[in-house]
Parts: sequence; C-alpha cells; structure tokens
Amino acid sequence: MEKNHEHEFFASDEGFEVCIKCGLCTDQQVFVSDMYSIEDISSEKSEYKDILINNHIGYHDEIEQFYSENKSKLVRGYPNIAIFAYSTYCILLENGIYCTPENMERIFHIDNFKKYFCQIEKNDCIQKSNFDLSLEEYSLSAMNNFLSELDLPHLFGRAVRICRNIRKNISHIRIQSLVAVSLYFALLDSFTNEKNLLEKLSTQFSINGRTLKGVIRKYRCYNVV
Repeated sequence: MEKNHEHEFFASDEGFEVCIKCGLCTDQQVFVSDMYSIEDISSEKSEYKDILINNHIGYHDEIEQFYSENKSKLVRGYPNIAIFAYSTYCILLENGIYCTPENMERIFHIDNFKKYFCQIEKNDCIQKSNFDLSLEEYSLSAMNNFLSELDLPHLFGRAVRICRNIRKNISHIRIQSLVAVSLYFALLDSFTNEKNLLEKLSTQFSINGRTLKGVIRKYRCYNVV
C-alpha cells in the first residue's frame, strides 16, 4: 500500500470538493459533516465503521480488512475495539497519516491504548508495524491536519520551514515535540492568547504543558522562525 494516496473528491452540499480518504477540501478546510457520500454511508458497515465516519477517517476497506485479519489471529485477551483502533492506527501510518496513540484513545474511548498497542505488537501472531515516525511525511501530515482544523492552512508553508530548520539543528527529537514546537512558532502571531495555543498543542500532541514550554524555550535559541 502506498503511503501517498491519490485524493478521491466528491462535491459536498456547501459546494466544496472533499477527499473521502483524508478529509482534505479544495480550500484545505475540514468539515464535520458531508464528508462521505450517501452511498458510502448506507453501505454495509462493521460495528465500528461509524466511529471512522464521525471522526473523518477514510481507508474504511483497508482498516476493516486489517481488523478482520488481526481479530482472527488474536483469538483472546484483547477487546475488539482495541484491535480495531490498532488496525486504524497502522493503516493511517501506512498511508502517511500520523495520529498519536492518545488521539486513538479519545477517538475510540479506550483507556490506555498504548498498553494494548504494545501487547498486540509483542504477540508473535502479529507482524510488527516498525513505522519510522522520524520520516518527514508524518510531521507534515500532523501539521496539515492541525492547521486545517483551525482553518489556518495558509500557515502550512511557514510551519514546514520551521520544522525543517529544527531538524537541521536537532538530530533527535520526538515527533510530538517537533510538530508542536513548529506549530507554536508558526501560529504564535495568529493567537491573541498564547495560553490557549499552548493548551491546544499540548492536548493535540499529548505533551504536558510544562514540558512543552520547556521544549519551546530550548529551541528559541536556534532561531528557527
């Protein structure tokens, strides 16, 4: 499966074209509704497909197929919804879309998804995912999604430039920290309330607020803006 997909657009009632796979609109906005055609919504669904639809997640067929394969191998010890969340997480990464494990917890209402993820990965029945989250496509995906949700896609280029400057100066940095700090510097002038921005970033990328402030102070000296 290729990581870079071809967008599949349909016309929403508002007159925008929306990709049914990643939620991208022709003007880079993300909409809560009208993201899937009536035919798609009315088609046969698994018990968890509505969660994908309600959270604007595409790749339904791939996720459900991977879920069926994993479920048949993991015959006991794991809740079905945890296996489905694991399958969703892996298929999104395979297609270059980054979503934190904590976001998976919120989307599927699972306590401690990371624990289930590690348990599933350690099971000899499952092929290990081995995704390299240091690849640029994942940080770009995370920044694009965050900016689209805020209706600020015009700042994507600035965020990418800052992200690449940080990469040049820092050899090892977790993707959550890299993306959150890049977005902080890109968005700072657009927020009248810095506290609000920090809260949004720490929630989205699962970073403690105090830790995020410390990381920001660390990278100010590199003049990344």
